[in-house]
Amino acid sequence: MRCKKIQNLLKSDYLDGNLNPLKQREVLKHLERCDQCCVLEKELRGQREFFQKMQKQNVSGQVWQNIKQEILKKQLERETYSGVFERLKGFLFPSHRVLALVSAATAVIIVMALAGSFIRGRNILNEEKDAAILAEYAINIEDQELLSGFGTNIEEYFL
Repeated sequence: MRCKKIQNLLKSDYLDGNLNPLKQREVLKHLERCDQCCVLEKELRGQREFFQKMQKQNVSGQVWQNIKQEILKKQLERETYSGVFERLKGFLFPSHRVLALVSAATAVIIVMALAGSFIRGRNILNEEKDAAILAEYAINIEDQELLSGFGTNIEEYFL
């Protein structure tokens, strides 16, 4: 095992005797080889003994009541802020479904705008082409009248 893992075990379950036998042997093997972890183990044992020798002090009920009130006050503040932040987070960072819907709508609008531009461009070209044909026809006709000589019955009806 690596030192970091051994040190975590030393700080938690090893000194309490809560390790399974296999892990216990691994820790002991590591402590035989590693001076740094061995020093930590001795320091932790010393601290443990120091705290075990201390006598418990009785604390008045008012102290516990004050501690309880402070804890409740902090929890209420945290819940209030967290509620505001959660609502703000939901507004600023919408769910994946909302983002997908907005993205799809944006894509549809872009495609429609591009298609409209393309169609408008083609219509302009067609109008210019039609105007050029009419102008050429007007130049080539003998009597120089633009709206005569198309050779249709409809034309004769309206003229």
